[in-house]
Amino acid sequence: MKYLAWFLICLLVVLHQCTLPWQSETLWLGFLPNVLAYHLLISLATAGAWALVVKYAWPAELELDSPSPGEDDS
Repeated sequence: MKYLAWFLICLLVVLHQCTLPWQSETLWLGFLPNVLAYHLLISLATAGAWALVVKYAWPAELELDSPSPGEDDS
């Protein structure tokens, strides 16, 4: 699952660079320009992909609760 999450991030980076929607003048739902709707979908997909990365690929050693320097252990 870790590699799938990173693959999705890489795919979304490539899709973000796609200029295909810029040539279209259609409206989604009658009011939303195609470019804005495409960017909205890419942003939502990226948020979901990053959620997968945090859940499955986050380093476990960062979650250890270690005291800060100067903190007392009482």
